[in-house]
Amino acid sequence: MIKEIATQDKMISGIASSPDPIAMNPTHYKDIMNSLEKHSWLLAIKDKLSSMNEESVFKVVEMKSALQEVKPDDILSTRLVFSKKQNPDRFKARQVAWGFRKTRDVNFPQTFAPTPTFGVL
Repeated sequence: MIKEIATQDKMISGIASSPDPIAMNPTHYKDIMNSLEKHSWLLAIKDKLSSMNEESVFKVVEMKSALQEVKPDDILSTRLVFSKKQNPDRFKARQVAWGFRKTRDVNFPQTFAPTPTFGVL
């Protein structure tokens, strides 16, 4: 009985310490460039940026000209977040804003997030 419990503990410990392939997503662009799946990640980035460009989500400008046209506080920094979907046939890149770098009442006057209620539905 004690030997069986020790074996189960080892198995659980091994499962807990083994890396989860889904959770092993690159965190930086340099990680992608060193990855064996580099091609798939670059396609995901290209897909995301082209869809955002088609929807006119942002305007790509050179930093020098941007600083002449707008105030530095009006430029929103972003970064790419990478995730491999459960089925490994899909790689996904998302572009997220670094909102924590903005200051309320300086960069934006108010925040609003609509919350549906039963009466609205």
